Amino acid sequence: MRFASAAISMAIMLLGSPALAGPLQIESNRLEIRHAKHQATFTGDVHLVRDDFELWSNKLIAYYQADSGEIERAEAYDHVRIRKADKHGSSDKAVLDNLKQTITLIGNARMEEEGGWVQGSTIVHDIESNQTEVLQGTTGRVKMRLDSKSDALKQAKP
Repeated sequence: MRFASAAISMAIMLLGSPALAGPLQIESNRLEIRHAKHQATFTGDVHLVRDDFELWSNKLIAYYQADSGEIERAEAYDHVRIRKADKHGSSDKAVLDNLKQTITLIGNARMEEEGGWVQGSTIVHDIESNQTEVLQGTTGRVKMRLDSKSDALKQAKP
């Protein structure tokens, strides 16, 4: 199933995107830098913030280029949550690939915003083509819900 939506595209802006020019801040209980492997591992209550994008996980591994320090890829593990404005997502693991310009939410993947949500085993979003594919995996089906404007308005009223 293909699903192109702003709800998914917000997740792409984690690292290296020109759309996010602000500083990147990461907090965790521990940081281990392996210079020979060009990787930084953040563990324990990880919280990443860049502009209005946030990511939470138990572990984040960032792989960077030796010469420039630019992040090529980042992998977030265990209870991954992302937020940008009113859009939210969650999964067991997330892989953000700056070289391929993709974000992949793996395991119990779900993206939601006001008016609807999409979920599956894996959600893969291609930043350049703005295409999203939701995969079912071996144990379930892809699910999507879109609320009509009238339903959303009814829910918003007291």
